[in-house]
Amino acid sequence: PVSRHVFDDGWNSLEELPPFKTEVQVERPRTIITRNESPDISFDRSINPYRGCEHGCVYCFARPTHSFMGLSPG
Repeated sequence: PVSRHVFDDGWNSLEELPPFKTEVQVERPRTIITRNESPDISFDRSINPYRGCEHGCVYCFARPTHSFMGLSPG
């Protein structure tokens, strides 16, 4: 499952659900170097060794990407 639906009436009487199981998937990328052409960043290449995360921050810019990839957006 990638989502949960729990109703909280504010009295904190619900039992905590167990955490989602971490899933590791092997990917075969074409390259690990990402190019950046943004004028406000002082470098033009970066390396990101993994994709996705387990934090689910509500302010994360990557949440739509996680949803698109079938991962939990948080």
